[in-house]
Amino acid sequence: MYSHKKIIPLMVLFTLIASGLMAQINENASSFPTSPYTPDYALPTIPTYRIYNPNPHVVFSEITGDRPETMKNAQPQDSLSFEEWNRKNSRSSLIISGTMIATGAILISVNENFNNVRQRYQPNFEDPTDDYIQYAPIAAIYAMNALGYKGRHNIPRYTLNFATTGIVMLAGIQGLKSVIDITRPDDSSDNSWPSGHTATAFMAAHMLNKEYGYKNPYIPIAGYTIATTVGAMRQLNNRHWFSDTVAGAGFGIGLTELGYYLSDLIFKDYGVNEMEIKVKEPNYEKPSFFGSKLGYAKLLSELSGPAKQIFGDDGFQINVDGHYMFNPYVGVAASLQFASFPLKEEATVPYPTTNIESNAIGVSTLAAGPSFGYPFSESLLLQGKVLFGYARSTEASFIIDTETQTDLLYADVEEGSDFSIIGGLMLTKIINKRMGLGLFTEYTKTNPKADITILDDIPENGEASYTTQKAPLNFEYLSFGISFNVMLW
Repeated sequence: MYSHKKIIPLMVLFTLIASGLMAQINENASSFPTSPYTPDYALPTIPTYRIYNPNPHVVFSEITGDRPETMKNAQPQDSLSFEEWNRKNSRSSLIISGTMIATGAILISVNENFNNVRQRYQPNFEDPTDDYIQYAPIAAIYAMNALGYKGRHNIPRYTLNFATTGIVMLAGIQGLKSVIDITRPDDSSDNSWPSGHTATAFMAAHMLNKEYGYKNPYIPIAGYTIATTVGAMRQLNNRHWFSDTVAGAGFGIGLTELGYYLSDLIFKDYGVNEMEIKVKEPNYEKPSFFGSKLGYAKLLSELSGPAKQIFGDDGFQINVDGHYMFNPYVGVAASLQFASFPLKEEATVPYPTTNIESNAIGVSTLAAGPSFGYPFSESLLLQGKVLFGYARSTEASFIIDTETQTDLLYADVEEGSDFSIIGGLMLTKIINKRMGLGLFTEYTKTNPKADITILDDIPENGEASYTTQKAPLNFEYLSFGISFNVMLW
């Protein structure tokens, strides 16, 4: 088992370390040398450019007016230096890291609820791919350097960064695992929280961001996608709880920031490459995005079944959404949605019982349709969708104990399928050029028809008798929650 008395002091310690790093980042910002890319002057009407300067100690005079052909490295005044980008990126990364660690600690109390999804959809899943792809972003950094696409550091310096960060990661994660005793979902050991594989994968992805995020923001997006896949597979393989992977992702990002900070203190400017500036402004005319959602799902009707004997309770919903906008107002959208609802154990059973047990029932939906939008500003967007698709419900069952029998099947629900409709609204706040945070609400309606077996009679002697018939299950629910969006301008 676990103890919050152990987790809370460790979270406080991590918060103090992160706060110290943020304070040091802000303090160092004022001591950074003037970037060779960004002038500290501006003319009101004539555009000002600056030539790429490989030697920060050489000061170039200003060049104004029309942009000459020879100024291949000249950039508009509003572009960021690497130092400024790195400072802002580190600050936001530490905030995200702390939020994920805190969320991972809070979710410990509902581990079983999320694990039910795995047990329902993929109870026999077993795949060792996550053991290998956790290192893919690290290999990608070496490969891109070898092919001439240079990142922030050359290979020797990056190797030193990797070693420093790896030591910090190993000490931090293994130290936490030895102190916090949470049993893995497969009961193999008591070192579940946080997930080491997920922490390593997000460390590798965040190193990819530190090395190449300034040059090309899509490269770290690929890294974080791989890291998220590792976290999902740790749950599918029944090696970790959802809370383990969320906290592992947070520690992976936060400890990488600490590792790079220590590496900069030790090795200073050794192996630092000059970075070319390639600024791509967001295309606000096409606010497309890819997002993941987590929300509370409230059933608006009973699930019913034969003689209205199947009752559901409120549950949760997970979505993966994509929106492609032709303009700010009209586009197309697709959604893969998973919802889970526990069956009510206090449902009326027409037999005297001493105990009732049930598992949750779920429904998955794949749908597509038109998407609509309204930009209140460049950083605040309202989006809506009306989607049509296919839904499939999962198996579920009621087990009862009577005065004379135990583990007696009362009701068994097979898989079912039906047409579905989804309508939704989401308000998105653009945090930076590549990230948005949204609040959403969705309405889902589907009536999958499933074979449902109900207990008919419990004779005093002999086997119980059952009746099976196909009946619709009324999944009508309203969900609301939070969405993490990657902007695809």
